Amino acid sequence: MESAENEILSVVTDFVKGGDEQDIQKLDAVLHANYRNLQSGFFEQKGVFNIDKEAYLSLIEQKVFGGTPREIHVESVDRAGALAMVKVHLYRPTFKFISFIALIADENGQWKVVGNYPHTEPIVS
Repeated sequence: MESAENEILSVVTDFVKGGDEQDIQKLDAVLHANYRNLQSGFFEQKGVFNIDKEAYLSLIEQKVFGGTPREIHVESVDRAGALAMVKVHLYRPTFKFISFIALIADENGQWKVVGNYPHTEPIVS
């Protein structure tokens, strides 16, 4: 049986790759029903954006989000019981993402992504 940390990292990897590959089924399998993506700014728009699971999957399906493979670097994994927070750095050629990904173990002990708190910044060469 995998350790909790390995299970958490596997779910985070599926979450990131599901977005990169615009794979709705992969994402649906790892997202909690109460998933939220909370971010400051939405492309050129300023402000705080709170995107629920249905809207997030729709943005992936419409190809507004995702579609570009990113390199994943896990900075930290913190866990307290059925809650976990993973800080990742994601790189693609023109952008760097720093995301705080929150997970919760469901009633069956399966880890699900309940929140993503991304920050993006351009890579200046």
